[in-house]
Amino acid sequence: MVEYAWPEALRPSRLTFYLQHNTTRFVSPVTRATQVLRREGARWVAQATFDPLDRVRAGLLEGLLAALAGSVNTVRVWDWRREFRTPVPQEVVDIALAERSFRLRPARLWGALLDVEGAFVADPFPLWAGLMDTMEVTDGAEPRVALTCESRLVDLERAEVRRYTDADQQAEYLAGYELEFRPASVATWQGYGGALGATAASIPTAEPTGFRARAVARSGAVSGWREAAIPGAVTAPAALGITGGVRLSGGFPADAARLQLFEASSASLAAAVKLAAEPTALPWDRTGLTAGQTRWYWLRAVSAEGNVSALAGPVTATAL
Repeated sequence: MVEYAWPEALRPSRLTFYLQHNTTRFVSPVTRATQVLRREGARWVAQATFDPLDRVRAGLLEGLLAALAGSVNTVRVWDWRREFRTPVPQEVVDIALAERSFRLRPARLWGALLDVEGAFVADPFPLWAGLMDTMEVTDGAEPRVALTCESRLVDLERAEVRRYTDADQQAEYLAGYELEFRPASVATWQGYGGALGATAASIPTAEPTGFRARAVARSGAVSGWREAAIPGAVTAPAALGITGGVRLSGGFPADAARLQLFEASSASLAAAVKLAAEPTALPWDRTGLTAGQTRWYWLRAVSAEGNVSALAGPVTATAL
């Protein structure tokens, strides 16, 4: 999961921000008595509304929504309901954010002599002529709008203050994922040769294998690795016959979320069938057998990410 920063140029015209509780209401059909059950899982909900946006800011918003990929990634949202409201008129801000605004328009600076009353002593005279550069709006406790003018002797085609564009958005956001795998018998990570933009991969393996993945931005920047390691195997597995079944025991791996169990009527793993139950602790009782039935079992740990360990077993017992 990647957390993005909210683009500074995007400000919603209206914002609703509230805490949504997870509650269930029960009403008796007889007495009409009401009971409310409060559960864990309250969450904050933000609903932002935007007035019609110009091309640049619309591209910013569309690029952000594409990068979020639904619920895969997140964005940090400000609570604009309580932020400082600038006295700079919105139409001035819109001009400053326009792609060209006043840039390269002609500008002239005039000088004049004034008397003590502020009246002209003589006609104003030109000091210099040039071109306007990019307008800059500074918000805060003392907001200001600055418009830089440069002499015609300056080459305004050199590198300048750039506005954030759709190309910048594409360069910074997600391009795909990089995947590596490592079988249990191999010491180093192996690269996966699939396409960078793939969201699923199939890697044939004959032994437990660890996996790791990281996000890659269009700019080439990468996130940290997210690893699905091989969980530990069940230690000291054992089977004991009980009335109507078999009790399986052993050391439950600390990094396992559940176990997979394979059962056979002989000591052949090829003939074993995976049981539907996936216990989350040991010992565990396999019931539903008749007295005298003998079964062989293999146990395999499964991590929270779904990766599996080596098989432990077989162990065997006869139901009583």
